[in-house]
Amino acid sequence: MLSISGLPSRAGLINEIVQKNMMSIPGHGEIATLFNLIENEQSPFSISKQGNTALDAAVEKTPSLGKYAEFLRKTLSVRILQKSKNYYSQQKFKTLEKLLTPYVNKSEAAWP
Repeated sequence: MLSISGLPSRAGLINEIVQKNMMSIPGHGEIATLFNLIENEQSPFSISKQGNTALDAAVEKTPSLGKYAEFLRKTLSVRILQKSKNYYSQQKFKTLEKLLTPYVNKSEAAWP
């Protein structure tokens, strides 16, 4: 990474991570699961169902990831919205609410 001149692009970083298999850390399969959910998963249902569980397990195994948990929850919720847009031509807000409910910050106001 030190030999790269300038700032690398997001696509370049992802490509480097995939080529070097950096997301696969022995004993920390949850990190690879999170990476695959964010970068590769096409189904918003899979992201919603597996994302929170994988994130909680990763933070439990590696408490230092706790400071990134809220950011990762927001990233997962954005991916759910992006994939829902691609998955459906029409979608009800109730369905979106069900998909996003696990990612609502408990300290924020409840969903209407």
